[in-house]
Order: sequence, then C-alpha cells, then structure tokens
Amino acid sequence: LETLARIAKVSGDFIHELQTERGVTSRFLNTQGTQYAEDLRSQRAQTDEYFTEYQKAMQSVVIQTIPGLEESVKETNALLEKWKSYRTSVDALTISPGESGKYYGDLIDELIADMEFTAREATY
Repeated sequence: LETLARIAKVSGDFIHELQTERGVTSRFLNTQGTQYAEDLRSQRAQTDEYFTEYQKAMQSVVIQTIPGLEESVKETNALLEKWKSYRTSVDALTISPGESGKYYGDLIDELIADMEFTAREATY
C-alpha cells in the first residue's frame, strides 16, 4: 500500500511538471523559437528530475499484479519512448503548437490513467 501511494504521488508530481513543460513548449513554438528557449531548457531539466523519480517508483511495483495497469503502462511507455525525439522536433521547430499540445495531452492522459489504476488498487 505504501508503494502504491508513493507511485501515485510521484506520478502526480511528474504530471505537473509535464503540464508546465507543455505550456512553456507552446510559448516557445508560438514565438517560432525566438523567446522562451532558456525557460524551456530549465523546465525540461526539472521535468527530467521528476521523470527519474517516476521511473524509480514504477520499477518498485510488480505491474502485473494490478489489474489493467500493465496494458496502460505499455501505452504510456510507448509515448515516453518518443519523448526525446519529440523534444528534438520542438527544438528544430518542425512541430506545430497544436501537435505539441496533442502529444503532451495524450501522454498526460495515459499517466493519469496509470495513476487511477494505482489509486484504485491502493484503496482495496
């Protein structure tokens, strides 16, 4: 139960940082990269720290023991695997603000779904 509660907290923190990164990314793209580059770099570093904590927390639970979580985590991991190349596309300005918002929205939705599975398990 303690492990599941930790996962929920760490996931929530990571989601918050991703939401902040989404906003900074949008501002960066809307200025065609002429503004907010330093803010984006700084926010990415912050998000990366929380991502590391998220990874550690997820490694501490046997995902197969929580009904439905394994499939949800697979979908989340597929989006996370694209994250580095996605950031490269942002830096190169080869992605639109709308595409950016959709990517982050999808990733955040998947993380929330994972967190809901975890929270449900923690309450039973």
